[in-house]
Amino acid sequence: MNNTHTFSFLYKIKLAGILLLLLSFSNSNNAQNVINGKIYDSNTKLPLVGANIYLENTSIGTLSDENGNFLISTKSNKNKFKLIASYIGYFSEEKDIELNKNYISIELYLKPSLLNLDQIVVTGTRTERFLKDTPVSTRVINKEQIQNSGASDIKQALSEINGIVIHENQFGTGVNTVEIQGFGSQHVQILVDGIKMIGRVNGELDISTIPINQVEKIELVKGAASALYGSEAMGGVINIITNKMNNDFSMTSDLSTGSYGRLDGSINLNVPVNNWRPSLNFSYRKYDGYDLNKLTPSDDGTAYKKYHGQFNLNGNLNENTELNLRTLFFNENQNSQSSIIFRDRIENIQFAGRLELTSKQIINSFNMKTGIEYSVFDHTYDQKVISSGFIKNGDATLEKLLRGDVLFDFALGKNLINGGYSFEYEIIGSDRVINENQNSNLNNIFLQDEIVINDWSTFLGGIRLDAHSVYGSQLTPKAAVMFKPSINSRIRVSYSEGFRAPSFKELYIEYVNLNVGYHITGNPELRPEKSTSLQTDIEYWNDNNYHLKIHFNYNQISNLIDYKYLGIEDNYGIYKTANLEKVNTWGGDFDVEYFPYDFLNFKFGYGYFDSKDLQTNDQLLLKSKHKINFSFNLNFIGYLSFSFRGQFFGKQIWKDYEEIIYTGRNEVISSYWLFHTNLNYKISEKLNTYLGMRNLNNYINKTWGPMPGREWYIGLKYEYK
Repeated sequence: MNNTHTFSFLYKIKLAGILLLLLSFSNSNNAQNVINGKIYDSNTKLPLVGANIYLENTSIGTLSDENGNFLISTKSNKNKFKLIASYIGYFSEEKDIELNKNYISIELYLKPSLLNLDQIVVTGTRTERFLKDTPVSTRVINKEQIQNSGASDIKQALSEINGIVIHENQFGTGVNTVEIQGFGSQHVQILVDGIKMIGRVNGELDISTIPINQVEKIELVKGAASALYGSEAMGGVINIITNKMNNDFSMTSDLSTGSYGRLDGSINLNVPVNNWRPSLNFSYRKYDGYDLNKLTPSDDGTAYKKYHGQFNLNGNLNENTELNLRTLFFNENQNSQSSIIFRDRIENIQFAGRLELTSKQIINSFNMKTGIEYSVFDHTYDQKVISSGFIKNGDATLEKLLRGDVLFDFALGKNLINGGYSFEYEIIGSDRVINENQNSNLNNIFLQDEIVINDWSTFLGGIRLDAHSVYGSQLTPKAAVMFKPSINSRIRVSYSEGFRAPSFKELYIEYVNLNVGYHITGNPELRPEKSTSLQTDIEYWNDNNYHLKIHFNYNQISNLIDYKYLGIEDNYGIYKTANLEKVNTWGGDFDVEYFPYDFLNFKFGYGYFDSKDLQTNDQLLLKSKHKINFSFNLNFIGYLSFSFRGQFFGKQIWKDYEEIIYTGRNEVISSYWLFHTNLNYKISEKLNTYLGMRNLNNYINKTWGPMPGREWYIGLKYEYK
């Protein structure tokens, strides 16, 4: 019995040995090959997290970990492979490898591409999102794009986006305003680091107050955004984000000069102290203006001097709590000769500050941000008699805004919920409003829920309630959905409502023009302007060299505020502000970016816009139906870059007014092209020089713009980090 068991046991051992030998033999020609490596950004040398590494023509691949490490194993009979590494925002890298041994270790370096869809944006949802994953269509102009364009201010950077129109120095006023999808600047919310800009003159907000060399990036959301930002966001939101504070000492200075006495200078300092990161920015800009016709007494381009300063402070109170202080100061002096008798003078002074406390993960994923901000804008307009120096007072306005908010966000399953409460108290003093002083207060709450339905669809819904002391309550909803047909494509559809509250001057203006003979009065019964907006985006890109985006929009606007003619009284034409117009607008944009090589890229965009005044059936005034933008950018071996850009503007219609009285004359503004070029040369790691020309084709238009023709600029930039 024991012998039988012993034999059985020995037999099993012998059989197992034979099986192991057979298995070893069968695998001798199919050994396991291991590829171990690490992947980096070629510029920063930092590891890339989540990069895709795979073997060509196989299903074998992996993702890099948080340290950039990756590991691939294969039992293929082949010993030669093509290894491919890809990462959104970078050029793919291909590497031929030969496995003479069963193990190989390699390092990969990916070059960044301008096709950067992994940058963080905040404006569309008021929460941090990757650009490619935000359900609200958002456009970003980053610092590198600004530098390549040679833009000397924000208006020039924005002007090269389809759906955006910049009214530059309109009628020689020195004010540069923005228009989105036909909505004028009074319908566009403009933020600086999330701080609401005030200081509208005649309803218009000058976007050129922030110098371009202090801008890190610009985020743009087209379409009604009142569900998040309230009044003035009927047409969209522009969030100007200034240079970041960091943990290392850095200094940047920039000096440039150009046509018509242009002189721009700036200095930026970051001086970290322990856990605190203070930064100081200062800039000076001067422009001498221009006169296109010496036979007339008036100037065409307004001369100015602008001073701008910022002090920001950021620090960590503890691991989860951060304190931010942001302050801004701006002073501007404009002057131009308006007639043989007068020189017009304008002074604008602005101060804004915000103190903000951010607490993260208070309870699990619950985050909270509280802030308070205060802004002052002082506008003075007068006329100086050229012969005597006598000062004739014109218009003075002092505006103050106190604002506070509490914002929160948290994740709950597949839901990301954010919301908040804010209050505003606003005061205006002006010699053109009844009693010369008026004030208002506003309280609002909003709530938004972003739901990840599945891997290929996300829904976002939001609602906001505003309670205003003058115009009452407004309820504003919003809904958006994003589909992901593939990893490299997005479809976004949104419906939103917007509104704009009547301004103080529209409500309470009391102004008599003795020279022209008219009398304007405000209307405290004005209702807010309202809009509904439909926006659709179709977006597609590959891993590294092209990006296509098609955008459609349709807007309905009602209760537009204008002047209503009431007749003649005491030889004066009497006008009163009223809710009069209803307007529909529609259009679309097509944009494509193509990067055939890491040193070369092309961009082309076409925009179509149309509109209809439902009372007159006419197209809206000063609106081009067609706009084209294109650019060609070339980078030579890392130290020399060249760009050539073009813009086409379709014809526009204008009705001639004398002050606010229609003269009966219509004019057609012909279509035109503008071409620009810019050259950057990197002298050393810290020193860079640039030069360029705007309006190369020397397009001149004295009446509409005005546009002075060809302008040149040259500058030097020093950067120490």
